[in-house]
Amino acid sequence: MDLQGFKTMILTVDPAATHGKPSGAENYTVWQEYGDNSLFADGKRAASAQKVQVDRYTTVEYDPVAQSLTDLFEENDIPYDYIPETWDPEAEQWRHIWTCEVI
Repeated sequence: MDLQGFKTMILTVDPAATHGKPSGAENYTVWQEYGDNSLFADGKRAASAQKVQVDRYTTVEYDPVAQSLTDLFEENDIPYDYIPETWDPEAEQWRHIWTCEVI
């Protein structure tokens, strides 16, 4: 899957999700690339995975969109780590974070 495929996949769960910057909505999903993991063999890059962080900001505790994102990564065999929701008192929002690898 390439990054365009990843974008298309995210949009099936949150059609208003954005790349790189927040949408300005009260509840939103945003994703951003932040590096890659490469596998080298015989001095050459043999494989590479793009590292992508997905953030869900929401005023809804136990947000169903956040659960749908986790389910989406599971169903599509996207390797990910999940940082459980945390409350941001300044923004008055819950934040969910997934770090994924797009291979």
